Amino acid sequence: MLSRLPAAAGALFALLATGCATSVAPAAPPPPPAEEHAAFLLPLDPYVLDESGLIRVLDATDVVAERCAKQAGVEWPAVDRPDRGPSPNRRRYGVAETLIARMYGYHPPPDPALEETTSRSERRLKELDGGEREKILGPGGCLEKARSEVNGGLGPLEDQPSESIDQISFAESKSDPKVAGALQEWTSCIISHGYSFKDPLTAASDSRWNSPTASPEEKKIALADVDCKKKSDLVRVWSSAEAKIQTRLINENRDRLGPLRELKETQLRNAARILSAPGP
Repeated sequence: MLSRLPAAAGALFALLATGCATSVAPAAPPPPPAEEHAAFLLPLDPYVLDESGLIRVLDATDVVAERCAKQAGVEWPAVDRPDRGPSPNRRRYGVAETLIARMYGYHPPPDPALEETTSRSERRLKELDGGEREKILGPGGCLEKARSEVNGGLGPLEDQPSESIDQISFAESKSDPKVAGALQEWTSCIISHGYSFKDPLTAASDSRWNSPTASPEEKKIALADVDCKKKSDLVRVWSSAEAKIQTRLINENRDRLGPLRELKETQLRNAARILSAPGP
């Protein structure tokens, strides 16, 4: 149940852009991240869009696509997306906040505003007939034109080194001696709580948590997990080790990462321009 940035961003893009998701019951808005998690950044982060940046890019794409659709005689209303602020690594090493563990266990907090976004995205797709769908989604259609404007003609990029760096740095960091030591402390701590898990990843991925909502047992174990992370200083030790690995990998791949950072900066700059422009 760990959420690492590239995969998370890709999933969010698919969810918010096309509206493919499973409906859940409305719930309270998710709690904002604790201060230390909101400010938690890794060296790779400047090269990729976080959730907040991705939402701005999608909103700007909607503005341009809606304008194009009107000229084509098609209704394609923009979708209001909730922006929770940047916190790209909030759950990178598993649940680490006491409040989140107490309320949701290992499950991600439900987000009714995001669910409403999904519903609106689904409706606007269903309301298109065949010809309208082609004008919006087809080759040279409004969405393609809108994305090109927001991307400044730079994307999409076939080479995505950030994804491999993200995966390699996470995998390598688990073998770092300091991380291994902190993981051993975590394991000893979780045993003292009466549970037997090899590491936090094993605890988070237990098949018993494959349910719509967290059970009392799941919440209890997640709370013990968070307590042990704090006692072993696991998140700080792990993130420091991974930051060193990412820095090395970034230095080894600067030529490949340059276009990715340029695309991100272009997207954010164009999105800011589009969203600040007066409406029609």
